[in-house]
Amino acid sequence: MLEFRKPLLNDRKWIKKCIDEGDTDGCCYSPGNILTWCEAYRVEVASYKDFMLVRGVDDGGRYYVYPSGRGDIKEAVAAMMEHCRSEGEIFRMEQLLPENKKCLEEIFPGMFDYTYDRDSSEYVYTVKNMAELPGKRFHGKKGHVNAFFRNHTDISCDPITEDNIGECLKIEEAWISEREDGTGELQKEKRAIELSVKYFKELEYSGAILYADGKAVAFTMGEAIKNNTFCTHYEKTLPEYKDAYPVINNGFTKLMLSTYEYVNREEDTGASGLRKAKLSYHPEFLLDKYTAVLKKDPCRKYQAEEKDKEELVSLWAKVFDDERETAEYFFDRAADADSIYAFREDGKIVSAFYIIDSEIRINNKNRKSAYLYAAATLDEYRGRGIMTGMIKYAAEILKIKGYSYLFLYPANDSLYKFYEKIGFSEGFYERQYKIKSKDAEKYKGARYFNTTLDYNKLRENIPSEAYAMFGDGYIDFAGYCAEKYGFERDVVFDDEDKVILIGSTDDSGNLFIQEAISSGGDYNHILSVAADISCGKDIILKTAYGIDMLPFESEIKKAGMIMPLGDELPETVIYMGQPCM
Repeated sequence: MLEFRKPLLNDRKWIKKCIDEGDTDGCCYSPGNILTWCEAYRVEVASYKDFMLVRGVDDGGRYYVYPSGRGDIKEAVAAMMEHCRSEGEIFRMEQLLPENKKCLEEIFPGMFDYTYDRDSSEYVYTVKNMAELPGKRFHGKKGHVNAFFRNHTDISCDPITEDNIGECLKIEEAWISEREDGTGELQKEKRAIELSVKYFKELEYSGAILYADGKAVAFTMGEAIKNNTFCTHYEKTLPEYKDAYPVINNGFTKLMLSTYEYVNREEDTGASGLRKAKLSYHPEFLLDKYTAVLKKDPCRKYQAEEKDKEELVSLWAKVFDDERETAEYFFDRAADADSIYAFREDGKIVSAFYIIDSEIRINNKNRKSAYLYAAATLDEYRGRGIMTGMIKYAAEILKIKGYSYLFLYPANDSLYKFYEKIGFSEGFYERQYKIKSKDAEKYKGARYFNTTLDYNKLRENIPSEAYAMFGDGYIDFAGYCAEKYGFERDVVFDDEDKVILIGSTDDSGNLFIQEAISSGGDYNHILSVAADISCGKDIILKTAYGIDMLPFESEIKKAGMIMPLGDELPETVIYMGQPCM
């Protein structure tokens, strides 16, 4: 989980490094604004790998900004989304540049609603125009500057130093005193200015004070940001010297900004007078901003409410032509409220599936995985992309939660192409032996009895480099189905060799063994049990792909599909086996 905290002054170097290395730009991504406005907007920062993550609170509630730094931007945004989700809040990002918006649309397609935020667009001017005020476009501005020099005496524009910086606070006090509302946003800005003055040197600010008639009448200050740009954070005048604005602007630009190409004078916040003033300086361009809000869950993830359970049980029974009792057992033993994804239309649930927490063990290392189970859509709502949208959404959420793989077992071969289009690929295979009854006769005579075994523990004996491991709730459900539909299950020979055998009679009357595991690796024992319970019928035995040790005909069968979420697709074949009923 991310650890957000208040930014400190000694964070400035790290903040600037992350900003310089990232795809962020503008005044909101400046060390000074992050550090001096942290109190006003409860700004907090967190470190995630090589990224700086920032969040704050405004009138719209909690917001996050685009990560600054280098690395996998999707992973960084996903970390913020998961943190926000864990706190029960709606995920919202502000101050997005057009290129940030484009990136989000590519890595999280269809997941956000975007709004153009004109009030936050920043005004960027060339230093040349601000200093020279050239041509007819700036004739009025140049006239205002000349008039100031005619109407006042002892005029000078001097750099801010330790000796004169106190004048900035006096001007700010006078400026705010004439405002009708001295609270709210104006007080927030005043506090930011106070911090800027206090830590002017540490923040690496630059600024100037305009003197006229023997006193300080205006000040401006800001800092260097990216792309050869200076950002002007504040510009204030005494109330009786409103004509000083164009003079302090022009004077400071000439005095201290000659080494920059652009000056960013920040946004207008939607104030009509301020917008008119900023436009009158003919910006070179506007740095457009967008807000992104995570869409309301299109899958309608339900909590375990009784009314929803009834609808979901009915959907299960209708689509799978199954008994309600089976679905109810699944809900009671294997389903978790957070794992149920359902889509509601026309006042009812029309599509749903379930995520079973699982693991895939590859080369003796467990990967957190999710088994997609019982995907169902009512006939009249199929072919509209409902299931596709839900699965893609779930995949993004699971990745945010740190899952490595999403896997499933298609109900029939025709569905492989459907799931392939969503992003799954074949990854599970098994070996299937066909054993004639006459060949099985010689294996009869096994000594065994039924018991309950630790399914996942016994699976560690599968001679396979990779295999799926299921949670206890789902194994319990699979066992229930095995008994309900006539499967023989849980067989032990003796203390030395323990075996699980899951099988039933297929449509042709043959013994169909869904899964067989021997702790001793001796599949002759499995054949002994199979021969005894086959009643003279042929035997079809499914085993892990790597088991090629029985002297009978075998073939390789597809047994499931996998989608990588956090890891690459494993190079080895994965064994799924039972319990995927």
